[in-house]
Amino acid sequence: MVIGLLIHLQIIPLDATTSETWFYFPMIGLLGMIGVVLAIFIPRINPTLLIIIGCLLIGSLAFRTALRGHDYRDAYTIQTIDIAVSKESYSAYNNLSIDYMAQGKIKEAKDYAARSVSIFPTYAGYDNLATASTELGDYVGAMQAYKELLVYNKK
Repeated sequence: MVIGLLIHLQIIPLDATTSETWFYFPMIGLLGMIGVVLAIFIPRINPTLLIIIGCLLIGSLAFRTALRGHDYRDAYTIQTIDIAVSKESYSAYNNLSIDYMAQGKIKEAKDYAARSVSIFPTYAGYDNLATASTELGDYVGAMQAYKELLVYNKK
């Protein structure tokens, strides 16, 4: 479990707020430890106490899920909250760029796409930057973004 949780020290940055697949390996160790503790102590533990602990655990996780679910009123809201929490969330900047382009706010879309690409260059980021630059008439910037996009398309 400890080896599996070392990944979460942010030495290797995670792409999104959470990714449940990152917890599969550590979960094996955690469940094993819980099983050993329960096998040793279950005869000595009051069953009512186990039910109370289980309800508290499930209740706290449900409360956190409800809070995060409330944040998701729309794509714009969740992305702005993600950016407020992590200024280096390139995917949130990229998604805001897409949202602003859909609203016709091309200047804002270009700014967010440029920020996304400066944090972590991706194909989608350069695609949004090139599209926004083209819409604004910045053909030199669009060509540069398309050239970078072609580099990422080969990978």
